[in-house]
Amino acid sequence: MIDLGNKWFGLIDHTDTPLHGEEHRYEVMLNEKKTAGGIHRTGCYFSNPVDALSYVWAYLKNNGFEDIAVDYDSFSVAMPDPSLSIDDINKCGYDFDYLMLPLSKERAMEIRDNADVTVYALYDDSTEAAIDDVRQFNEHKGLFGIELEDWKIARERLLAIDNSISR
Repeated sequence: MIDLGNKWFGLIDHTDTPLHGEEHRYEVMLNEKKTAGGIHRTGCYFSNPVDALSYVWAYLKNNGFEDIAVDYDSFSVAMPDPSLSIDDINKCGYDFDYLMLPLSKERAMEIRDNADVTVYALYDDSTEAAIDDVRQFNEHKGLFGIELEDWKIARERLLAIDNSISR
């Protein structure tokens, strides 16, 4: 983890640690620097990185984003498209609101076709439009997105497909 300011979130991946069971593979750390007495740390454990990311975003929405920095790189494993980050969604002009995650065209098509969830074309005025057919993928030149709750569903469906193929 890196120090991102007075308060920050990061994710610790314990998947390679034999002491952590299946139900405690990902740890979300909240560090708060105290002026008088060192660093206060709070950790919460989750079975998958998407739930960990959901926890962080719920915390940020309820406690004010301005005061807390997030090490989004440590959460890249939870993102639906590892080639994109939260910075990418902000750079395209879409106002990131903790609910929409960025997707490339290829990943959006894959998720829509295989997980049967809605993906969106994202616009620089912070609006989005649901993609209904393949033609819309080709017409849109910007980023695509998926809502966090739909990503949770899609992730489980994609993991089930991967597991059935690998058998």
